[in-house]
Amino acid sequence: MRYGYHALVLFLFIQFPVTVKAGSGFYLGADVVSHELDTSSVTTSTSSPTSYGKSSESFTEAGFRAGYKYKRRLTHRYYWAPELALTQLDNDLLYSTSLKLGYEFAPYEFYGLLGVSRLDKFTDNRLNYGLGIEYRLGNHYSINVEWIGYGTIEESTESTITIGTTTVDVRTDTQRDINTIRLGFTYYFQGSK
Repeated sequence: MRYGYHALVLFLFIQFPVTVKAGSGFYLGADVVSHELDTSSVTTSTSSPTSYGKSSESFTEAGFRAGYKYKRRLTHRYYWAPELALTQLDNDLLYSTSLKLGYEFAPYEFYGLLGVSRLDKFTDNRLNYGLGIEYRLGNHYSINVEWIGYGTIEESTESTITIGTTTVDVRTDTQRDINTIRLGFTYYFQGSK
């Protein structure tokens, strides 16, 4: 019985992430975000023909990240990290949560990410996904570059305009496709060993 208990403790010790190994722990990041925003809209009105609009714009904005990295004790190479991010996109704010899954090949780290995002002015959540590479500058600091794509964000607005005795109903269906490149600087509160 005693050996079974020790075997269980050893199994849990190996399997579950710990926070005392190199690069594990809380981190904060600041980003410069370049993004492409493709917007298309369809406007229908009771008094005029349907109109279509399409635009493509590029912006460079700022963003911030906070997360917690877990590294497996067995190899020190594989890790996963839940992350929260806030990014300025033109005149809107993008809130996102992601789970990063990565592999460290010192001083580089390669990872993929998957999560959920929400634009401040839109009401629906959307999937975000991406790839990234990180380069450790020292015990506490690193730089990284990420490509992140977002599922198409859709919104419909309806309004009624009254001009004199004429009432016009207007409906606009808008779609946004967002792709970002993030260049980031990260600080780890617990440094590598």
